[in-house]
Amino acid sequence: MKVSPSLSTLFPELFNIPRPVISGSTPLIMNASLLILGDVPMFPIVEGNELLPVVDNETKLKKYPAIGGYPVLDAIMKTEPKEYQKLLMTKSQDMPIWIGTVKFSDTLDDVLRIFETTRSGNVVVEREDNNRTILSLKDIAELFEVDKIRSDLRVYDVGSQKISAPKDTTIVGALKVMFDNKIRRVFCPSYKNERLRFVSSRNLIEFLFSPKSLERCKENPESWLDEKVSTLPGNNATQISDEETVNQASRLIGKKSDACLVSNVSNRVISRWDIVMKSWKLGGLQS
Repeated sequence: MKVSPSLSTLFPELFNIPRPVISGSTPLIMNASLLILGDVPMFPIVEGNELLPVVDNETKLKKYPAIGGYPVLDAIMKTEPKEYQKLLMTKSQDMPIWIGTVKFSDTLDDVLRIFETTRSGNVVVEREDNNRTILSLKDIAELFEVDKIRSDLRVYDVGSQKISAPKDTTIVGALKVMFDNKIRRVFCPSYKNERLRFVSSRNLIEFLFSPKSLERCKENPESWLDEKVSTLPGNNATQISDEETVNQASRLIGKKSDACLVSNVSNRVISRWDIVMKSWKLGGLQS
């Protein structure tokens, strides 16, 4: 892409799209449960109706606080079972993730550079009138779906290794695989042996913050992460030819935020991160 298009050109209606926010003083148990609703991967944190930014000393990026499912799971993994109840009642503002900022006049390249730096698929977009909103990786992937951004790269160019776990893997085991490999989905067949079945970080949030599971955590915290992931509701990846373009991959991936594809020959995984970020890094974007 010789000249990267501006966000105002690519997303002229961005500031008209409703984006949910949460109160930083609300406990984690309530805000994490909200992540289950509406297929929302993260919420910006507000206090007094204002987002409170900081400047990262290392990257010099202006960042805003948010809460997301993957960091919540990371916090659970770092907490002793006897402290789970204390963690669940922690104010969300005390355990935020930080997402970068761009101007509405900035370009797509600017956004993707921040995604690469922060390893987060979300940015805060600021307008000259001080209005702010969120732009996500999913929003950008949808540009591929309608050919507003195009690439000649093929599925085999951008796929990632498919990471699997045995069917008797527990939630804690699946989380270890995710964090060790820096991934958000693990392929794990149920007892029906579906080859393309996976559980995502979102599936784990949905289970752990269900009323039944939270009651189990309260009564027997040691057992909260003991459920076998093969018994959990999971997802099935869609199969795609290695020769398809990334634009076609974007059309096949579906609408769910944790959806992915698996290539039919190389058996590699294609996520929205692969479609957008790898296409960009390999210099394959056209507008």
